[in-house]
Amino acid sequence: MCQVNPIFEQTLAHFYRVTGRKYSSFEYHYFGSTQPTIAIITMGSSVEVVRGLLKHLQSEQVCLVGVRLFRPWSPKSFCDSLPKSVKRIATLDRTKESGSQGEPLYLDVCTSLMSVKRDVFVAGGRYGLGSKDFSPRMVMSVINNMMRKNVDTIQHPFTVGIIDDVTHLSLPLGKEVTPLSSDITQCVFWGFGSDGTVGACKEAVKIIGDYQQDTAVQAYFEYDSKKSSGWTISHLRFSNLDYLSAPYR
Repeated sequence: MCQVNPIFEQTLAHFYRVTGRKYSSFEYHYFGSTQPTIAIITMGSSVEVVRGLLKHLQSEQVCLVGVRLFRPWSPKSFCDSLPKSVKRIATLDRTKESGSQGEPLYLDVCTSLMSVKRDVFVAGGRYGLGSKDFSPRMVMSVINNMMRKNVDTIQHPFTVGIIDDVTHLSLPLGKEVTPLSSDITQCVFWGFGSDGTVGACKEAVKIIGDYQQDTAVQAYFEYDSKKSSGWTISHLRFSNLDYLSAPYR
């Protein structure tokens, strides 16, 4: 298993030479200072949510490490990707491991830091429970929790997104945060199941994406599995490609 990590990195390097898209097992992102003191560790689609908010905030204290290869975990690669200035870490797991000392990502992060004898405070968090969407507002709540003056006052473990009325670990959500540029157009269409609203919106997004070469499109649809006799919600977003290709580190 230990040979998988270098092979994976070699494959990503070859992929970069062919496509020009650069990836790694652990991807470090910062948008403010090169000496951050707080790091958020997460993986999957939540990486883009955290990265988008940090880009908007241009935070001097917070950075992001996105996990692209979770298992087999490479402690050395992870520790190398983490700046020496980081003193506090928040891990985000989209699962709840009942009876465990912590969730999988949290445990791997703690074990890796112990292996190199780094003294870093790690708070384990859960998000997306109950199929809740992960929003910039929730990321802001995690950042506020990690930026508390005293480490002893930081909520650990914590849950974000749901109202945890059993273990009472939920972080309070503040006001809405909108990290998107005003140049981006966002639309919401409500419909009634089987009335054609979802299909029409899908076709509209495809047409705009195919024929407007300088426009990027996104679409997300909510509808019941019954397909009819229920509400449908269609979310559409359009932006200029120049916005998406803006430089980031």
